[in-house]
Amino acid sequence: MKNILKLTFINCGFITEHLSIKYLGITKRYLKSLVKDNILICNRYLIFGKLTTVYSISDKYIDNIRNEGYYLYKHDTTQLEHDYILLKIFLSIPDDCKITWQNETALKYKFNKTTTTDAVYVEDKQIVGVEVLTPSYEKVAINNKMQFITKYCDKSIILNTKDF
Repeated sequence: MKNILKLTFINCGFITEHLSIKYLGITKRYLKSLVKDNILICNRYLIFGKLTTVYSISDKYIDNIRNEGYYLYKHDTTQLEHDYILLKIFLSIPDDCKITWQNETALKYKFNKTTTTDAVYVEDKQIVGVEVLTPSYEKVAINNKMQFITKYCDKSIILNTKDF
């Protein structure tokens, strides 16, 4: 699997057909070959009212990535709109920033905290906290996430799914 695609799965959990072409130059044909090789699985979901082809890592390949020492982002098909926004943020930052991206799973391990932001990355020697809020977040959870950003980050990107 191409490194940038692997990094996308590690940090965001999935990719859509459209975004893989637009941001990564990875074709539908290549993605389908990874499905055929049991590296990826393919499903269709409704994201922001549009039926979307989504590729995620197969259970078999998840084990391979974990064995390489990576902390996989735990994407959830019940909150695909949240994860889709996070994915678009990840794909839109420069490649040298993508390499510094630490997802929520890695942050929880690194800081030994139950609540962190969705991700952080480094840009121009500054740590940028990334958080995508949903209407289901309770005020205490939002406050904890904002405290994490205030304590550990120089800048932030905070978006809400209800704004899309």
